[in-house]
Amino acid sequence: MRDSVSQSTAGTLTTRQILTDPTRNIRLKYLGATLVESRVAYGDGIVEKTAFAGAVPLYRTRRENGALIDIVDFTLGQRFNDEIAHRQALAETHFPEDCIVFIDGLTSTHLCGPIQAQQVMFLHGDHRDPQGKIASRSKVMIETFRGDAIVTATQAHKHRVEADMQLAAPIRVIPHYTDIRSTGHDNRADICTVSRLDLTWKPIHQCIEAFRRIMHLVPECNYLIYGRGVDEARLQQLIDHYNCGDRVILMGHTDAPERVFSGALLSLAPTMTEGFGLAILEALTCDCPVISYDVDYGPREMIHPGINGELVAPGDLDAISQAILKVHADQLRYAAACRDMVQGYSFDAYRARYYNLIDDLIGTRARFDISAKDVRAEVLRALDSVPARDKDRLIDLYIHLSEAQNDIAGMYHGFHRKHVLHPNNPAPLTRCIWLSRRLGKQQECLTYLDRLRRRFPNRHATLMKRNPAFLELVDAAGVVR
Repeated sequence: MRDSVSQSTAGTLTTRQILTDPTRNIRLKYLGATLVESRVAYGDGIVEKTAFAGAVPLYRTRRENGALIDIVDFTLGQRFNDEIAHRQALAETHFPEDCIVFIDGLTSTHLCGPIQAQQVMFLHGDHRDPQGKIASRSKVMIETFRGDAIVTATQAHKHRVEADMQLAAPIRVIPHYTDIRSTGHDNRADICTVSRLDLTWKPIHQCIEAFRRIMHLVPECNYLIYGRGVDEARLQQLIDHYNCGDRVILMGHTDAPERVFSGALLSLAPTMTEGFGLAILEALTCDCPVISYDVDYGPREMIHPGINGELVAPGDLDAISQAILKVHADQLRYAAACRDMVQGYSFDAYRARYYNLIDDLIGTRARFDISAKDVRAEVLRALDSVPARDKDRLIDLYIHLSEAQNDIAGMYHGFHRKHVLHPNNPAPLTRCIWLSRRLGKQQECLTYLDRLRRRFPNRHATLMKRNPAFLELVDAAGVVR
């Protein structure tokens, strides 16, 4: 038996390898003293994983050479051949309707459908590619999210998403927070970067190029790069190519960014697209000015050029070099302005914003009394407060109840609500035309006919051809058709 121990946010994680069976590779994971996962690998490529809660098995997953064979869920008593179907079944079973479900990013939105509870999605910046273009698939996923709120980390992100997309849910802004504190270094010496080493998204090589151009003007400081990633070897090759390894150094991963930022003159944070930029906030918290790229969304919200850092155009090496010299020459002034900017990014402020969001959602939670004496009136009352994903069903119910009572005016009102909810669907618009005519609402009928003509000309032409009465109505009103 062999144990390896690491620390996680949930506690001490122990991975125990069982070495007594030569035909199987068995590994057990414990959180504290509690078993949370077992993994058994067989020599034929079969791997079985079992998840536990309170030492009780929840579900077992079997794969062959990485491909899923099946999932047996012991709590649901079901077998699945598809991971998404399994997750959706879990979501449908384990989220009660009176809770609020927080969805972290677009990659989890496939779980939304079965969840009947109120839903809030946190939108990161990963719906944009390195050039800042919104991926078409991401756009559809964001626009079709029928939850109760979308959360972004910056006002700039909120405004851009609202301008670029047609959203069904309102956006709330809740910035991230940092709990690190400056370690109070008096003698700041070097320039630093703390980042994932992925040059597609974080073009650190451009900062190396820019620093190399002016490093003779700042002989007393070096450029220290902290982090790991897929492009670590490429960065080392660049350093070796320019023979500047004595001044530009890859430092590896750091578990103490506060010590790095507290000892640095300034931080370089190159990024092609950024939802927030936690490393920027951490640097500013440690009185370390930041030079970053002027991209959506986070840098320009936290960095005020000429005050606590500088923003430059992506890839402008001369601008990066000049910004380094500018901040270096006046570092004390820049550093003094950092602390004022981060006052609103405390954990207390972060928690208060989430509590306010939760209070607002609870206050607007829809209640529908199916035993009400007048169910139609109850439907209308509920329509004002239910989330967008439920409005369709309630409007359909209202139309059905109106039809059962032979209430043409009620049906007309229901299809009008349906048309407002789905302006690009010609079906409810067409029903509004027929019902308004039956009710003698000639002006409303003409308005709907004109709307159908402008939005759906083929549908309008067919309707007018098959129903001369509408032609007579239009002609009588003197409307151009």
